[in-house]
Amino acid sequence: MKISFVIPAYNAEKFIRKCVESITSQGVSEENYEVIVVNDGSKDQTESICKELAKEYRSFRFFSNENHGPGYTRNYGIRNAKGKYIWCIDADDYLSPHILESVLQELSSNDPMYLIGFQHIDETGNALRKLSFGSERMSPSEFLSKGYYVNYVWCRIIKRSLFEEHSLYFRVDLLGPEDYDLTFRLMKRVDCIKCIDLICYNYILNPASLMNSRSDAHMQKLAEATITVGKDLRQEWNDIQGKSKQEAFDGWLSNYLYGFLFSLYRFKYKPSYIKDVLKRLKNDENYPVKIYSTRGKHRIFTWFANRPLLFLTMVRLKRLKA
Repeated sequence: MKISFVIPAYNAEKFIRKCVESITSQGVSEENYEVIVVNDGSKDQTESICKELAKEYRSFRFFSNENHGPGYTRNYGIRNAKGKYIWCIDADDYLSPHILESVLQELSSNDPMYLIGFQHIDETGNALRKLSFGSERMSPSEFLSKGYYVNYVWCRIIKRSLFEEHSLYFRVDLLGPEDYDLTFRLMKRVDCIKCIDLICYNYILNPASLMNSRSDAHMQKLAEATITVGKDLRQEWNDIQGKSKQEAFDGWLSNYLYGFLFSLYRFKYKPSYIKDVLKRLKNDENYPVKIYSTRGKHRIFTWFANRPLLFLTMVRLKRLKA
């Protein structure tokens, strides 16, 4: 079997069928793939819908657990997968039609990791942004040196043996940056990646899930997870051999930290908390943040954010205007 689709599902009754059938309707023999859905303790009709899907499709496998979160749930699916490759899919997203046969043909090159093109879709089905990486085969350093800082796991098709050989799975002790944590560690350990020049994946932007709709407690939990991942990946980065590879991965880590600083500025974190965060980032060798971008707005914001007094003044002024 060439590929296992792993789909964690929590209260996914509104979209799990569409997600699954975007795979099963591709017109590809079911001998080539399997669809694994792991129900993460849903309170709605997700489980009953999945039981129906299991009757309809030979390629469909279904597991149900108590609620543990997406990291544990994805790991459960990966460990039960039979395919040579793993493609993690989010239950509220779906595949583009007529792409799976081409993807399966690409997998015959036996590369350890593939990057697929994707698009962001609004709730009405309009494409807001498309991103594809061409059809090159390159080292992770070459990929990152092009500024392709992509943290999502769902745009990667990963050889299952990579998880097993390196004992690398999603972290279950944090919520938010677990995709970035895993993809950074896996990218560090592969020699090459192959890009597939197809828009394969449709990522649904859900306004209800945006950070400005979350509670203060949730936002702080997300920030703490981001700090933890930044600290751990800085240690991973320190072990990288070769200047060019270090620089490439440092750019990716700097991009991650830039996004964190911008979220501290944009969302309603208290200045006193931000001040403490900056000290902790500095202790972790993650602050000041390297200016990695050539874009003027990025460079200007990073310049201000790297000066604690100026940054905190900017934050206070923004809070006064809100």
